[in-house]
Formats: sequence, structure tokens, C-alpha cells
Amino acid sequence: GRCNNDKLTPEQCTLRNLYKQVLTLCNSEKAISQGEFFDLMYVNFDNGNFDPHRHYAYLRYTPDEILLIAVNFGTQASDISINIPALALDMMGIESASYDAIELLSGKRETKHLHRALPFTTQVDGKGAVIWKIKR
Repeated sequence: GRCNNDKLTPEQCTLRNLYKQVLTLCNSEKAISQGEFFDLMYVNFDNGNFDPHRHYAYLRYTPDEILLIAVNFGTQASDISINIPALALDMMGIESASYDAIELLSGKRETKHLHRALPFTTQVDGKGAVIWKIKR
């Protein structure tokens, strides 16, 4: 049947709205619908600023754009640092640099670094996610 927001708890409404937003992005972002995938977990298991039991991160990319997606399954907000290996940068065909980025779920804009020696940093709310879009 149809979902009736009047019968959902505030937490359920928030989750439903997030799902709607993510599903819309799946259709509108070429990096998600047609891009390549690069898992970042294997280079972050020993990372002291990334909890592989609560955090998950990966890249989706096309020749024109990169999406870094990070999820926090924990209940507390986390400032996380995500190692991006040289292999990923090479596969995407980019050099270490700073880029203007937009976080697609919140609309927040920041300068983000994709660098061989520096981690990508972001805050992720408890039970939340971020999708950073970087145009080349």
C-alpha cells in the first residue's frame, strides 16, 4: 500500500526522506548509475580515524566526476578520515589535488582533497551518510 507519513514516527519519516533522496540520486547521478566502483575498506582497516565495524566508504566515478560515499552505522556522529590508495587515483586518472565539492544530501560545499599521502576527511552523522561529489 501507500506510505502514509501521518502514521510514521519522526525517525521513520527522516529515514524515508533519506531513502527518497538516495533513490533520486541513483537515477540522476551518472557516477552511480553508470560509473565504476572502488571499495575503500581494504585500505582503512588499520586506520585509527575510521572504524570498519561502524563505517563504510567507497568511490563511484566517471571520466567527469567522482563520488565519495561514506556511511556511519554507529549512533554517534563521527569525524572520519578515509585513506584513498594511489591505485584508486590512478584508475580515476587524477593527480593529487584539492577540488571544490558538494555534499549531495545536505548541499554543503567544501574544498576536499584527493591526495596520495593525505586522507579524505568528512563528518558523518550517527546513522547517516554523506555523498561528496567532485567534478573534474
